[in-house]
Amino acid sequence: KTAWVTRMENVGQACNSNKRMIVMDDIYDDFVAALVKRATAMSPRQPGDDSPRSYSPMVSRKAAENLLAQVQDAVSKGATLHVGGTLDDGKGAYFAPAVLTGVTPEMRAYREELFGPVAVVYKVSTDDEAVQLA
Repeated sequence: KTAWVTRMENVGQACNSNKRMIVMDDIYDDFVAALVKRATAMSPRQPGDDSPRSYSPMVSRKAAENLLAQVQDAVSKGATLHVGGTLDDGKGAYFAPAVLTGVTPEMRAYREELFGPVAVVYKVSTDDEAVQLA
């Protein structure tokens, strides 16, 4: 829960947001499933809605389009988009909260900050591997 709430603070546009979630292989599948469940339960925030299951638009359409390009680049190179990762039609900047796995060094999502509601989860088997990835 804490990992998701922290990632979604300010729709993932907070500098102190957890950009990479490095998870041990023995809990990885359950962790990803829990994030997917939380992301699936979210909906665009409407006026007067302060529910923790709603999300606000991003700061601008341009920012949302850049995030979409980063996610699409990762998926086109083999990453798995489990949920979300879509941008609303029209002029708005609502970007559906997403969970992305299988990100590798040749993808923009590996090298660039994803400044929006996308949880990138990495699987590791040892503490040393986690430290090296971090």
